[in-house]
Amino acid sequence: MSREESLNKMVKYWIEKSAESLESAEDELKKGRLSFSVNRIYYSCF
Repeated sequence: MSREESLNKMVKYWIEKSAESLESAEDELKKGRLSFSVNRIYYSCF
């Protein structure tokens, strides 16, 4: 695997994790748990 392919794979992984965190934040917000929602949004930024 080339360095570029490895980097692309790593970036794709972290984008997927970010999307999962954002989805979790939306679920927490719907349930009225604002502090947990903000926590998940924080992690989705990384």
